[in-house]
Amino acid sequence: VGQQLLQGSRYFHFKYSYTKGDWYATHTLVSGLTKGYILQILEYCDTHPGEIAIIKFQSNNLLDSGKTFADFHTFLADIKYNGKNIYDYVHYGDVDIFAKNTGGVKIGDLRYNDLTLNGTSAGLVLIDSREKEVHYVPEMEGDPTPYKYKFFDLESHSIQPWHARNSSKALMNSIQKTCEEIEKDPNTFNKLRVIQSQACISTKGFVDIINDMFGGSLLHIAEKHNIKVITDERINYWLDTMPVLMADFINTEQGDYNNKVNALMLNRNKALVASILG
Repeated sequence: VGQQLLQGSRYFHFKYSYTKGDWYATHTLVSGLTKGYILQILEYCDTHPGEIAIIKFQSNNLLDSGKTFADFHTFLADIKYNGKNIYDYVHYGDVDIFAKNTGGVKIGDLRYNDLTLNGTSAGLVLIDSREKEVHYVPEMEGDPTPYKYKFFDLESHSIQPWHARNSSKALMNSIQKTCEEIEKDPNTFNKLRVIQSQACISTKGFVDIINDMFGGSLLHIAEKHNIKVITDERINYWLDTMPVLMADFINTEQGDYNNKVNALMLNRNKALVASILG
């Protein structure tokens, strides 16, 4: 995670679970301890004032483990680097978790100077995937903690459909369709809009199945796929509509991807600032 931050990534999808008496990063298989990854983020925040990162947390089998969101949020508070925890870099007030007009902060209200204390501190935006319309039940919240209202609900505050394709052409056509749908609804522009560009195992089409069989690991698939996304002639339209690009293996050098995607984002941001300043 620390290396990805240094190589330009500012949006993280962090899946976690509680097992064997501790919190682990988990994506089907159990990976490393959560604490180690959070410490890398905190170290980066400590040494890079003015930078912003968005962390989307998504639980796996939370209820089955007997744990709650409150347990996880409290666990995060106890991880510190140079005396600061993750909440010390959250510079917004209590959030309107499910965007129900309860008077709290909405994700569309956030501004750079507020998040970074006018560039003097790193800023973090925290999101929980509560999946309120699918798996969420009130028991998952747990007893109230001071940290509950620092997390936006993903499904309420963002648009980032999972395209579930292993065909670059089909996946990019799906991205195009999503952008066209967003343009029809002005209300969506108050939400965090993310291009989910990850290819994955799929049986939706013949090309998907062939790539499933011969494409190799998900990292190998991403290595070949990523460069196609950012060199597609529609990429600037996609980013106009969905300004956050989410990809697997962002630090790959295949096709000079990491350099090219950073240059793409940097040039777009410079042009945006120039247009605002006139």
